[in-house]
Amino acid sequence: MRNPLVSEGASAGTENPIRSAFFFTLLELLIVIAIIAILASLLLPALKSAREKAFQISCTGNLKQIGLAMMQYMDGWDGYICPPNEAYRNNYYWEYSYGVSFLNLPVGAGGSPSGYWKLFRCPADSRMPFDTAEKNGRVLCYGMVKGLSGERAGGVPVNVPKITQLKKIASAYAVADTDHEGIIDPSSKARFQESICGFSAANRENFLGSSLQIGPNHSLAANILYLDSHAGLKKIWKGRFSVLSYADGYSDYFIED
Repeated sequence: MRNPLVSEGASAGTENPIRSAFFFTLLELLIVIAIIAILASLLLPALKSAREKAFQISCTGNLKQIGLAMMQYMDGWDGYICPPNEAYRNNYYWEYSYGVSFLNLPVGAGGSPSGYWKLFRCPADSRMPFDTAEKNGRVLCYGMVKGLSGERAGGVPVNVPKITQLKKIASAYAVADTDHEGIIDPSSKARFQESICGFSAANRENFLGSSLQIGPNHSLAANILYLDSHAGLKKIWKGRFSVLSYADGYSDYFIED
C-alpha cells in the first residue's frame, strides 16, 4: 500500500518539498528579524519628525487663537494689550483675562480656572503630570512679553503701552513659548516649571522677562505670536544669543530688525 504522505515518484525516505517549504531555518528567521529592525530604524526618525511637526502646528494654532483674543482685548480696552502689572495678583493676568472674557474657558465657583485650558498648553510640553489634577488642566506653556503690561511705581502700574504707541507691530513679539525646560538658560526651568493659568509666582511665571526665556521647544525653534496677531516659528530671534530685557514695553528689544 502506498503511503499517502509521500508524493508519487518520491521514496518514503524523501522529505515532502511542499511541507518543507513552510519551515524556516534559524538563519532565515534571523535574517527576517534583521530586516524588520533595519526598516524600523529607518522609519522611527521619520515618525518622530512627523510627530514633532504635528505638535508645532498645533502649538501655532493655539497662539493664533490667543492672538484673536488679544485683538478683542485691545478693541475692548482702548488699545491696551493686556491687564496692567498688578504685582502677582492671581486671576488678573493676561491668559486669565483672555481665557475667561474672550475664549470662553471654564472657571470654578471662586473664579479660578477649572477644567482643561487646552489652548494655553503646547502639545510638546512633557511636564505633566503635576501633583494635582487642577494643575494638569491649567498648564501654561506661553509667556507674554513683560513690558506690555507696564511697570510699577509707588504701587501702581505706569508706562502701560497701547498698541497705537508701539512700532512695527508685525515684527514685535507679544506671546511666545517659554523655556520651561531650561534649554537656553537653566534658570528658566525653575522660573516656569510649574506655570499654570491664573496664578503667578517665583516658579509659575506667565511673563517673559528677557529674550533668553523664550523656549526653543520645537526642534530648537520657538513659536511666537506677534502684536498684529499672526504667529510663526523662528529658530533665531532677536536676543537668542544675548540677554535683551523685555521689562520696557517701549523698547526695541523685542522688535525684529
